[in-house]
Amino acid sequence: MEQAVRPSSGQAIRALVAAAARTHGAAHVTARGACKGALLVSWGVFCERCGQSNSEGARFCRSCGAEISNPALDLTQSPVPPPGTHGRTMAAPAAAPPPGVSPQLSRVMRAFSAKYAVERMIGQGGMGSVYLAREIALDRPVAIKVLPESQAADDAAVERFLREARVAAQLRHPNVIVIHTVGELDGLYYFTMDRIVGPTLAEKVKDAPAGLPLPEALGLFDQVCRAVEHAHKHGVVHRDLKPSNVMVDESGHVVVLDFGLAKPQGAGAVDLTGTGGIIGTPQYMSPEQVDGKPAGPEADVYSLGLLLFLLASGKDLVTGDSPIAVMMQHASGDHRGRVEAEAQLPVWLRALVLAMVALRAAERPSLVGVRKTLREASLAPAPSPPAPAPIAPATPVVPATPRPAAPKARSRMAGLLDDLDKKKR
Repeated sequence: MEQAVRPSSGQAIRALVAAAARTHGAAHVTARGACKGALLVSWGVFCERCGQSNSEGARFCRSCGAEISNPALDLTQSPVPPPGTHGRTMAAPAAAPPPGVSPQLSRVMRAFSAKYAVERMIGQGGMGSVYLAREIALDRPVAIKVLPESQAADDAAVERFLREARVAAQLRHPNVIVIHTVGELDGLYYFTMDRIVGPTLAEKVKDAPAGLPLPEALGLFDQVCRAVEHAHKHGVVHRDLKPSNVMVDESGHVVVLDFGLAKPQGAGAVDLTGTGGIIGTPQYMSPEQVDGKPAGPEADVYSLGLLLFLLASGKDLVTGDSPIAVMMQHASGDHRGRVEAEAQLPVWLRALVLAMVALRAAERPSLVGVRKTLREASLAPAPSPPAPAPIAPATPVVPATPRPAAPKARSRMAGLLDDLDKKKR
């Protein structure tokens, strides 16, 4: 609020400014020249609970949500102000963030305080930061994604951010993140979504360096495939599938997140990420993404093949000392030999991974075919274990061979009797 008054002296000016400060408790009060012989006095009010500065007329604190009073300015009071305050702010500056709270988190907490109680940041990237919060009106936990304030003046960046929310909101599927609302508060663009309690696939694999148990790995992977297959049916390519973009809740339910690079397909679709640029995360890019070519559903299949290998083996199929080195492997196909080297994986699984990470997009299977292979593998009987090798005795025992008995000596008479017997016959 601003009000023009005509003081008669410098002392009167100081008195007016001080009156405003005293009347409003802890108010931001400044005095500046408005026109000849006039002074423009402006003020705001601080929250008595947290000390946050609020605009005049505010009913609730924009930081903590507490109700605040805002009495009218009484310019008839003329206390004696401290000397040397003419034309300066009379009140203390806004309170500093509490210990352990970053300026960025403090800014978000203040901006959203009327609707959300923001708790902490849980993730940050080029497309925005994610915070855990509670929606005050509905008393429910949510996650809030906020566009970096430095990009708020970039119309293309704002449109990409808002489109992420729109795309995910249209994909109604149990394995796709649920979007609640989208908007702007105090210059910050944001959208809210379900709050998932549980680790990402990247975190789960980190705790299983030899890979997850195969039944668990295949169960989680099938859920991811269902979500992506649903997106493809609705003309959406994710283009950034990776372990950190998939969460698993406490019941083992999978949720695919972050459609920030998603591209709608079909006539009229506009790629807001630009044309000819490299889009995606190096370790999980398809060869066509590395080449800067358009990425269709086959690009998601390639990324999912890399994800399947990670879940089953605990290892990244593509590694390198730099993003360029990693992307060169995607383009050359050198990483494919590592699939066969994992002899502990079933033959059918290695064959499936190799098909999914084929260099040519046209040679990769559809997700319908991938899921069919998973079903057939789950129904197939487990291979019989190899027969145990016979155990050799420590000291070979050779049984004694009985000697044939020596023929008995025959008498001469017995021989003559045998001859007579033969003649009779």
